[in-house]
Amino acid sequence: MSLNDLLLLPHDQIDYTSLDDGMLRELATQNSEPYIATSALAELGARGGHDARAAAATILSNELWDRHLFAFAVTTLCDIDCEEAARTIPRLLDVTSDSKVLGAMVECVLSYPDHFSSSSGQTFLRRLVTKVATVEPDEFTDAEQRTAFLTRYGGGAGAH
Repeated sequence: MSLNDLLLLPHDQIDYTSLDDGMLRELATQNSEPYIATSALAELGARGGHDARAAAATILSNELWDRHLFAFAVTTLCDIDCEEAARTIPRLLDVTSDSKVLGAMVECVLSYPDHFSSSSGQTFLRRLVTKVATVEPDEFTDAEQRTAFLTRYGGGAGAH
């Protein structure tokens, strides 16, 4: 099946596990069907490796078009290549205030704190704390995670 054939199917009728990494990467980085892109990225992420890292990096290098896919790409990159994520995420912080994407960044920091502990990481953490503290807790998917992050890195700032 071609990319176009797969895009005509409902996302839940595609057997992602039977697709090769190249097709999954094409599906993950297309921008017309976000559910298909997210499902393809999930399968690539489960497989790990170069194509998963490349797909996540491609998604994160483009303008935010689907916040759920973008946030999922943040956590996928963190899980696959935390050092690359630690270099990429600070740049993304400059261009978003979306609670879903900020929540993904918070999840990465809490899951992999050692990768964000350098001096440049500390600057990023202060900037992330400032943005997270300005977003209402109920806008986050995981308000407890938000509170834990602000308590740990912001001295409890905005953790109401």
